[in-house]
Amino acid sequence: MRINKSAARTIDITDFVSSKSKPTTLTEISKALHIPKSSALEILNTLSSKNIIDIREHGNKTVKLSWKLLEMSATVLSRNDLHQEAQSHLVFRRPYLQPEEPSHRIH
Repeated sequence: MRINKSAARTIDITDFVSSKSKPTTLTEISKALHIPKSSALEILNTLSSKNIIDIREHGNKTVKLSWKLLEMSATVLSRNDLHQEAQSHLVFRRPYLQPEEPSHRIH
């Protein structure tokens, strides 16, 4: 399967920003993901234009996720049966979730 480098970087940046408890900077993103600053900035500007991230300009530019991702997530959840999805994963893992039988019983 062929991977689109820009799409992969976009997802990596979004994932990185989402993992941070505080807004992050272009430099942090570039260093952590080994992406040239110019490429990272271009992706950030695109994500900002689509309201996926917010770029704040106070001193250093900082980046955080916007509410748009929450809206997108809510749409996905509303269109899927979460219980059914979870059940399919639990059935797959059920053997690992069952308690082991004791090898001997103590009376």
